[in-house]
This record gives sequence, C-alpha cells and structure tokens, in this order.
Amino acid sequence: MKQKFVRQVGPLCGFYSLYNGLVYLKGIKTSDVYSNVLAALQQFTEKNLAGVHTEIGEFFDIDEYLLFIKNSKFNKKFFSQQFEATKMTLKDGISKINGSKDCFIIVPTNPKPYGGCGTPKKGKDVLDWITVYPIFRNFFLVLNPDRFVRVGVYGWNTEKGILEQNNKLKNKSFTWQQYPHITPEKARDGKDKQGFKKSIRIEVDSKWKGKSSFLLSQSKIGYNKNVGQCILIKTKDSKINC
Repeated sequence: MKQKFVRQVGPLCGFYSLYNGLVYLKGIKTSDVYSNVLAALQQFTEKNLAGVHTEIGEFFDIDEYLLFIKNSKFNKKFFSQQFEATKMTLKDGISKINGSKDCFIIVPTNPKPYGGCGTPKKGKDVLDWITVYPIFRNFFLVLNPDRFVRVGVYGWNTEKGILEQNNKLKNKSFTWQQYPHITPEKARDGKDKQGFKKSIRIEVDSKWKGKSSFLLSQSKIGYNKNVGQCILIKTKDSKINC
C-alpha cells in the first residue's frame, strides 16, 4: 500500500495526525494538509471553542483534543457531513479498525521517554499524537508525523507495540522547559513553494514569543488521563459500531 503523508512542521502533531488521517480516508488531498493546518491554527481561539485549551497549537488532554476535532469552527465542515470521531479505550480502538478500510485511530504516545533523574531534557517525555491505519488484519501503518512511517507487524506496528508506546505516558508529565522551540529562521523544512510551512512557523513563533515567559513558569501537566485511550475516526457510512 502506498500512501502520501505530510511531515509535521511546528509542535502541531495533533493537527497533522488529524489531517493526514483525513487524507487516508480521502476526505482531503495531501496537497491541502499544510493549508488546513495553518487555517485551523489561525482560527483557533478559546472564544471559538469553549472548553478547549491550547497555547501554541499543542494538545495534552485527549478530551480537549476530541472537542477540537469535532467542534472547532474549521473542522465542522468535515465532521458535520463526512466523518465521526469517538473516544474509546485503545484496545477497543485497535480491535475496531483491525481489517477495516473506512477508519483510523489517533493515539497519544510517548516516543522519547526520559529514563534519567531530575528534570526531563528538551524533547523528552513530550506527548505525540500518532495515527494508526489498518492495512490488513493484524497489519498496521503507524505514522508519527514528526518522524517517519512504519509499516509492518513488528515493534510499533503490532497491537502490543502500540499499547506499549501509549503506556509510556503513565506517570509522566510535561513542563514547557521540555519544549524545543525552533524559530522560522532556524527551521529546515525543505521545499515550500506556497509558503505554508513558513507561515505555520511564523504563527507558532508569534504565539510562543507572546507567552513563553508565562508558560515557562507554569507547573507540570500530567499525562495519566491519556493512558489506555484513543480517538477513532470513521466515515459516516462506516459499519463500525461505536
């Protein structure tokens, strides 16, 4: 199976996991992912979506992330007619998508757990939202939009591997000292013919500069409520019962 996916620009894995997933379901084109990310980031405010909190486009809470997916002003054009999103246990999510073609799950994971003592290092214990797509029965495509695609039945690509990546969030937390901010000037994002990547970097950089002093003084954000959970996204006509 050959799929084209877009690599993440900025600390926006939740945005990319959603829109890359909609590419998989043929809801949008690959070429539209960056423009969708930028538009959603620009339109998102707490005024537009009560009950959801994000500082620079990140999500650490699966319930807030689900609200963004289902109810944000920008996403309603997809989820009012074409798709449905439901939170469920990760085991149920894997079971429901196994062998299906009209759905995928978004899973909170900790791909870089910190094993040392004291304050975690930059880039460590940072929650990542990944997408898991069914290929054949017991055969998954796992995508972390910040890194690369894994296809197969080993490691992350098995039910065991996916559950382990999620479970590494247990008793872990995040502080903004762990956030590795990259300025637009230092970014190396490759070709950007339409300028969307640069615009995304500028938008995130602007939000960070306005909030960094405040954020760096804040307390830890725990991950435990995300352990054992996922979000299943399916087409409206899917026969999967949620």
